[in-house]
Amino acid sequence: MTISDFNNRVEDLKRQLSKEEAHFDAVYCCPHEKADRCECKKPLAGMVLQAKEKFNINIQESYVIGDIGMSDMVMAKAVGAKGILVRTGVGQGSLTEFRNTWANIEPDYVAENVLEAVKWIVEREK
Repeated sequence: MTISDFNNRVEDLKRQLSKEEAHFDAVYCCPHEKADRCECKKPLAGMVLQAKEKFNINIQESYVIGDIGMSDMVMAKAVGAKGILVRTGVGQGSLTEFRNTWANIEPDYVAENVLEAVKWIVEREK
């Protein structure tokens, strides 16, 4: 996917959400290759730190929901957020054949999908 394709998808998503009177505040995307040695490619914290600065986010009270243990869960742990691994996407593989790539990290919760993850967060934050 090119960065232009990505931006088009984000705009399409914004239009779809707008029809439902919903929105999101921001989308962060690292357009770099590993060889670029940027600070934003997960599991590095660059994108999280950008969002923290822009929206005054308390990272320790935040959640990272993702399907890749090696990037999403490692990043969550590195920044001090709670990590929720979803089994959808490549999540199941992250828990099995690729578990060795993030063996020292435990997710705070493993959910079947994003909806279950959100329900878990809502229940926990009551």
